[in-house]
Amino acid sequence: MEVSEPELSANTRWQHNPVMKALITLLAVQLIANIGIIVFSNAYTSVLYSTSLFFQMIGHNDSWVLMNHTLQYLHSPELQRQFSNQSVYQVIFFDQQLKFLYPLTSLLFLEPLRLVYGGAAISDNVLNVISWVALLGFAIIVVVIFRIGIRRFLGKDYSTVVKKKGFMFCSILLVFMFFPVIDAFVLGQIQTWINFLFALAVLCWLRDWKRCAGICIGLICIIKPQFLLFLCWAAVRKQWRFAGGVAMILFLFGGISVALYGWQNNVDYIRVVSYVGQHGESCYANQSFNGLLHRILFNGDNLHWDEHHYAPYHPVVFYGTFFTSVVLIGLGIFKWKRNDHNHNEIIDFCIGALCFTMASPVAWGHHYGVLLPILVIAGPIAIHQSSKDGKKEHGGLVLLGLSYILVSNNFYFLNSTAGSYLNIVQSYVLIGSLMLLWFLVSFRLGFRGVIAPRGSIELD
Repeated sequence: MEVSEPELSANTRWQHNPVMKALITLLAVQLIANIGIIVFSNAYTSVLYSTSLFFQMIGHNDSWVLMNHTLQYLHSPELQRQFSNQSVYQVIFFDQQLKFLYPLTSLLFLEPLRLVYGGAAISDNVLNVISWVALLGFAIIVVVIFRIGIRRFLGKDYSTVVKKKGFMFCSILLVFMFFPVIDAFVLGQIQTWINFLFALAVLCWLRDWKRCAGICIGLICIIKPQFLLFLCWAAVRKQWRFAGGVAMILFLFGGISVALYGWQNNVDYIRVVSYVGQHGESCYANQSFNGLLHRILFNGDNLHWDEHHYAPYHPVVFYGTFFTSVVLIGLGIFKWKRNDHNHNEIIDFCIGALCFTMASPVAWGHHYGVLLPILVIAGPIAIHQSSKDGKKEHGGLVLLGLSYILVSNNFYFLNSTAGSYLNIVQSYVLIGSLMLLWFLVSFRLGFRGVIAPRGSIELD
């Protein structure tokens, strides 16, 4: 006799709800990890402390102070004459040695606010309020993405699960215990806006609104230029609607930026990118292969961020970074086999975003906030693989769980290894990201094994 859902015992419902089982297990491990950080390390490095700052709306001005400073120079002819009318990057980046690393198109977001302030500097509080709202929007979108992912990869039988209050509560906790996302707000970083735009791009792709997804990626590109690689990604796949959305934003904002700030000021950004690419950052917070190589070779200050200087040039670091970046970009752009299903398209989109983020010579921990929408796409796939045909292969779930724990925490105590070759563990965010990349690529290639079972998912 078939038993209806209300008549199932609590134990049976638990066994038949792998989504909640996976969520609760992951959050329990995350909570234990943070209790350990508080007890044995420093409470101020726990994601719980950073989340408390978010709900108190306490943020700093890591991006805002440099953006305001740059705007002041661009809109002050008298100030420009004092510096012999040199380009803005020559004055601010090279002469004053301030790390303004954004293209001038990024300032167009702030221009309307500057007009409201009558040409004065824009209040940090106003910009942080915008970031606060953006983070709330990001959280809502991530939950929606998670729900769509569960329905798409696990089927209609799970449609009731995603409506439960317990699921909603755990999903929200998943966001607010993800350190890169919260840290971006606390620092006062425009990365919070990028996270929101990327989550929106993923949602648009899932809804098959590909031009809208392209517009979102285009808006990211005018802040984070490495996402321009998505144009190559789209060309390889002949995703012209998406590419058109990206190109439209680039031409619009690029044209306005040149008209407003001048051609030379805009193109001089290339020198900044070149300089940063040659040097990079050795500080532990740089979670890229560049940072890893600097630290292994003890080339530069490992423990402290220098607001004026970059790591010394080292040929091994430079060519090692170049090689790993080429490999990652190649993986991100490459068109994987079996590209005929919509669920494969979104996985390719996620692989691209992940690879383009890691390929940058400087990838601070908060830059990895874009991983959370990718993780909630990958999670239902791992759950599907773990229970397919009655098999109990949990390797994919374990791998994604480890990836989440490594990326979503601030394991500051690992900096005790800075003076030894064990300092490779300082790159725990990079390691967690590579785990996620391995899972996604394994799925697309259809590997069998403990880490990622067969990559094929056939749903009606």
